[in-house]
Amino acid sequence: MSALPLPSRRGTGGTRKVGRFELKSELGRGAQATVWLGYDPRLQREVAVKVINPDADAAAVAQWLDEARAVSRLAHPNIVPVFEADQDGDVSFMVFEYVAGATLGELLRQSSGKGLPIKDQLQKLMAGRSGGENALSDECLDALKRFCATSENTMSSIL
Repeated sequence: MSALPLPSRRGTGGTRKVGRFELKSELGRGAQATVWLGYDPRLQREVAVKVINPDADAAAVAQWLDEARAVSRLAHPNIVPVFEADQDGDVSFMVFEYVAGATLGELLRQSSGKGLPIKDQLQKLMAGRSGGENALSDECLDALKRFCATSENTMSSIL
């Protein structure tokens, strides 16, 4: 995967940065954004940094930030929390807990729920991995569908 253009701002040792976060390597790319393995030097931990594509217009950025606000209000053991949403110059980004593992898309392709609507597949997958106790509400599923433009962007090892 080749890197999308990012701010020319560099940290110590030439590391690319957005906000205070160092960008270490690209994890994935979707229609709207690129996700990077990042490092938060303040809290000394790895994070996932989602950087909106540089060609996004103001309306797309506003919608993206609205979705970030919606996801940040969700509290569920199977949803990775949003730590921060910000802008660094003209670059908009979100910071999440970093979770290593398969993407949701990979799990859905392996799921026995093939052919079902995405909402039903998500419900079945989540319930199966949590013993049925942590199934998602319709509100959570709708927010996830809006937030995940492609299921490839969603890490799932905590499911």
